[in-house]
Amino acid sequence: VLGKQLPPGEQAAIQARQLLARHGVVTRESLAGEFGAWEWHPIYQELQRLELRGEVRRGLFVQGLPGLQFALPEVVERLRDAAAASTESAYADDALVLLSACDPANLYGPALEDGPRTANGEPLTFARIPSTWLVQQRGFPVLLIEDTGSSLQTIQGADEGAASAALTVWLAHLARFASRVSVKRWNGESVLNGPGQAVLEAAGFYRDYDGMSWAR
Repeated sequence: VLGKQLPPGEQAAIQARQLLARHGVVTRESLAGEFGAWEWHPIYQELQRLELRGEVRRGLFVQGLPGLQFALPEVVERLRDAAAASTESAYADDALVLLSACDPANLYGPALEDGPRTANGEPLTFARIPSTWLVQQRGFPVLLIEDTGSSLQTIQGADEGAASAALTVWLAHLARFASRVSVKRWNGESVLNGPGQAVLEAAGFYRDYDGMSWAR
């Protein structure tokens, strides 16, 4: 049953805060993955009001993200810390960073025009849910991990060495709370007898009856 229709201003205020919570950095492009009555003009006006109250900052926080950008102050600080950490590391680990899909610092999820594509040529798109992770190298996606590791997708432009290194980063994180994971699909197809099997074997996975498994 649908609830009472909210006044436009109140609805825009709620939607603006939802976008900030979901995306971290909000632009007009953030509406691409939303369904229903989402209009940029009233949301933009609400973001301006939040900026005047000091609750939101406006600027160019992410290179390559088109249009005006709004972000919560804590997100801006996290982005600055991440940039500083990457600089200080001097790319000693090739700047591989594992992010939860729900992390405000993750700018991907909805398909972006001229955005990254998976190895099979499809636009990179995924749900922002806790069972999904993304490994990035200097801000560019390298490996998408979905369904708590059951499905892995590599990204166009990332070579096999980068994918292997991304697996190592993911497994180091996984070892903190999980004892076993089973990968069943690699780039949309069965992982068995395909290119993904050799990559996973090199990372310490073993063949199981319907996939490739890893255990600590």
